[in-house]
Amino acid sequence: MNAFWKRKRLGKLVINIFLMLMSLCIGVIFIEVIVRKFVTISSFRYISENKLHWNSDHPKRRFALTPGYRGRLVSQEFNTSVFVNDLGFRCSENIPSDYLSATNNVKELVFVIGDSYVFGVGVDYENSIPARLEHYLNEQNISDVNVWNLGVPGYAVQQSIFTLQDYVSIRKPDQVVMCIFTSKLPSGANDITGSVDLENWILRTGDFDSKRTTIEEKVVENNVSQTNKQKTRRKRPLTRKAIKWLERNSALYNFLMLRVGPIIRSNVHRLTPISEDIEEKFVQGWELIDKYLGYLNRLKNENQFDVILVYIPEHSDVLNRYPELGKKLEALAVKYRFSFLNGYDELIEDYHTHLYYPFDGHFTATGYDVIARAIASKLVNKE
Repeated sequence: MNAFWKRKRLGKLVINIFLMLMSLCIGVIFIEVIVRKFVTISSFRYISENKLHWNSDHPKRRFALTPGYRGRLVSQEFNTSVFVNDLGFRCSENIPSDYLSATNNVKELVFVIGDSYVFGVGVDYENSIPARLEHYLNEQNISDVNVWNLGVPGYAVQQSIFTLQDYVSIRKPDQVVMCIFTSKLPSGANDITGSVDLENWILRTGDFDSKRTTIEEKVVENNVSQTNKQKTRRKRPLTRKAIKWLERNSALYNFLMLRVGPIIRSNVHRLTPISEDIEEKFVQGWELIDKYLGYLNRLKNENQFDVILVYIPEHSDVLNRYPELGKKLEALAVKYRFSFLNGYDELIEDYHTHLYYPFDGHFTATGYDVIARAIASKLVNKE
């Protein structure tokens, strides 16, 4: 008799667990449908139109734009065209044939280096900072000016400087505009692969006062190290495949990762006192930025170009009236006698909700234009 009741209770337990799991699945599916229908989640992706991938391996910078790439950059907030020329940087498909030529008789050449904010994520090329800057400079009739867009999405400060070093060997610029986004200061100073593991970056790069070959060798060593890490990760293929599938197919997963997760993390950080470890990392981060800018200064002196350093604040810095990072960067610009433009000041003056995409966080065409107009004014006033 007891065995009978035990089996009956076990049967009820199994049925209850089954019903709970079914309810949970139905609930998740319902929320998934609601999120897909009503929530904007901006996670942009590249869609190739000529079978090329938007980036390819690079021995020194880890990755670079793929020459000849043509495609679209798409999210729920924008759908823009992307073209990469034969020299490996973004430009318009309608440029004159001599635009990239060393024999081009342009009176002034400007390089703009940086990450996705220079590249122009969220807008067509014509509305990116370099394109608008070229428009404003030529509008002033100072001289014939070409502006090269050397921005690459995901690049850290040192990758941008390595990019400059590569392109200076092709053409000597008259001006270099370096844009540095908030996330690169200071804990993201080591952000060569999207990591904030600052200790590892110190080990990778060593001191920027050492020989260039040593720096480059260390970056190559880091590439080998990253490859080994990727091989280690392959030991958990099911987990990685599940995550990849969720990223591609689940709006709910992306909503939690891209919208809810950052809010929780930022609130936790605000409520958590800054530890000595974190403070030390910030100090080390600024030391690294200092060294990178010292290396930029050396390139400047060797190649006889002028530098304008531009601080690009993220949306939350403007919303929360937080100018501190820009002020610290300005102190380093003064140290190396670079011209400095604090994007925070420009955006605060002109601030309204349409400067940034609300979910993606990159500038809209209006935001890019504000920064480009301010850089042009800075350059014109130097003439």
